[in-house]
Amino acid sequence: MPDYYPAFIDVRNRVCIVIGGGEIGEDKTLRLLECRAKVTVISPKVTDKVESLALNNKITWFRRKYVHGDLSDCFIAVAATNDNTVNKDVSKEARKRNVLLNVVDV
Repeated sequence: MPDYYPAFIDVRNRVCIVIGGGEIGEDKTLRLLECRAKVTVISPKVTDKVESLALNNKITWFRRKYVHGDLSDCFIAVAATNDNTVNKDVSKEARKRNVLLNVVDV
């Protein structure tokens, strides 16, 4: 029996934060945009596509590492880094703030 319950969630006009700007972060960003979410990406570096989205005001991009407090007004967060420590920190904050979370590495 699976441990997780699949769900469809209306993210239209809701703040969704993607931590990580690599290929997986890009994919999550694009999928959230398709669902009309308000997407913020937090990552020192991003793919060319994510950078283009930011330059065209389709998303907000904070060119820095995640810091505690980034999920303060967030509906859904995606932890898409290759750093397990960062992903765990994002998970702790999401749990504390009751924010829905997708951790990509697990």
